[in-house]
Amino acid sequence: MPLRKGWFYHPDQKPKTPEKLFDLYFKSVGRGAGLDLGLAPDTRGQLHADDVAALKSFGDHVSKTFATNLIARASSKAVNVKGYNSIYSAKNILDSKPDTYWATDDDFKTPEVIVELSQPVTFDIISLQEYIKLGQRIEEFAVDVWEGSDWKEVHKGTSVGAKRLVKLAVPVTGQKFRLRITKSPVSIAISEFGLYKDSE
Repeated sequence: MPLRKGWFYHPDQKPKTPEKLFDLYFKSVGRGAGLDLGLAPDTRGQLHADDVAALKSFGDHVSKTFATNLIARASSKAVNVKGYNSIYSAKNILDSKPDTYWATDDDFKTPEVIVELSQPVTFDIISLQEYIKLGQRIEEFAVDVWEGSDWKEVHKGTSVGAKRLVKLAVPVTGQKFRLRITKSPVSIAISEFGLYKDSE
């Protein structure tokens, strides 16, 4: 994806805005792919100041938005853990370590996990990652928030893979959340569940 309209520098073209780049980030990295931006030097052999400013603003936006997983300190309770072994505990989805993961028994394909905080948080981004070394397994999932006396679904999606980012249309506030895997051909292995707030 070129930063400007074409692969070469043209003075009459402007780089993509930081907002457009953030959207592209969700449509690439947020769907398990990479975002490879093509940069074209100007007639001096340097990057134009407009390009540098757009990239810096975009980079700052991503860094600030994903600096803190709002549920990192939450308690977690899963309906099933593989072999009752703590190495596969659901707390692994909150530890920010890509090599730890929550896994279920082989015959448990549609599990759920509840995470609860001591104080409410407001978020508008959901992040999920499978332990991709074991392959992509999840076909459908849903995220719910507890609203007083019942669960309210805030998002349902298909496939997760290496990374799945979801930007909600409006922010959601809560302190108890549920991740449900609603369709998977085999048992699951999830390395991250995160809730974030867009810094802008």
